[in-house]
Amino acid sequence: LYMKDREEFWRQMDELFGLCRERNIRLIPSLSIFATWAGYHGEYKNAILDPTSKTYASTYGYVREFVTRCRDDPVVLLWELHNEIFLHADLNHTGRKPKFAALYPPGTRGHRLEPTTIEDYYTTEMLTRVCADMTRFIKSIDPNHLVTTGDAHPRDCSKSLRENWPKHVWTFDTIEEHCDSLLLQQARPLDVISLHVYGNFGTRYKVDNLPIVDYARGMIRAAHADKRPVLIGEFGQGRKRFLKDDPGAEWFLKCFDMFGAEGVSLVTLWTVHFPWQKKDFNIPDCAAHPAVFERLRRFNEDHVAPLVPSNVQGK
Repeated sequence: LYMKDREEFWRQMDELFGLCRERNIRLIPSLSIFATWAGYHGEYKNAILDPTSKTYASTYGYVREFVTRCRDDPVVLLWELHNEIFLHADLNHTGRKPKFAALYPPGTRGHRLEPTTIEDYYTTEMLTRVCADMTRFIKSIDPNHLVTTGDAHPRDCSKSLRENWPKHVWTFDTIEEHCDSLLLQQARPLDVISLHVYGNFGTRYKVDNLPIVDYARGMIRAAHADKRPVLIGEFGQGRKRFLKDDPGAEWFLKCFDMFGAEGVSLVTLWTVHFPWQKKDFNIPDCAAHPAVFERLRRFNEDHVAPLVPSNVQGK
């Protein structure tokens, strides 16, 4: 919509911000800095690294416009660069047919049917360079808000993939190697370490075969050892359905205990009800699991100031 009708895009964005302001909700806008504009301009995905490219100009132009427009709005809590970008690090699938072609107009590179090339993929070094440059750019416009990547975590084979690029070598990290990858990927000047946590009592992560709660605890401690706050940008119960396998949401509540004990700064739930994730990640509504939503509310009330102080709400 931004590319087709910019005025309408901002009208709808202003409406969204207004609704959040009315309901005392704060937002973490995700700026989607990687590959979004390459598809429109007939350029390869890593054109964002080229300051002379149309992708670079459009990406930085959009970020400048968004941040300048919204930097003084109290709805903004912090800025996110992209969703889970480092899960794409050091993957080389040259020759594949492009995905998501329908998102782009016919005739653009994002809509192309020809196989991908090496220029459509990113190394860790490329991604960290763009993240650092964009973070500094955002802070030059808005020095008053923190910036995070919006990432999930490194891939479970992050070290071997990074060291063997462009070949794929799938050797599982140790937890120590994995924590090193986390701090490498989300290095300063990024302010906030972003993690996404999904699981249940039965799942283990392939890094040292750790239960998900223990794995997440290790990552949180690594971030805090680096003296940076932690955002759990997505939190959900995966692979087993609430009502069948954990009707009391005990795994969720155990995670919240851990988040509190480890000093996590903010937790957000993955709550969108998509038909394609019905069996895995959809969270039942508040009537089904009031304990989950009440626990989330209390946790974040302790960590995030409201838009309007409680003593003047409604006035």
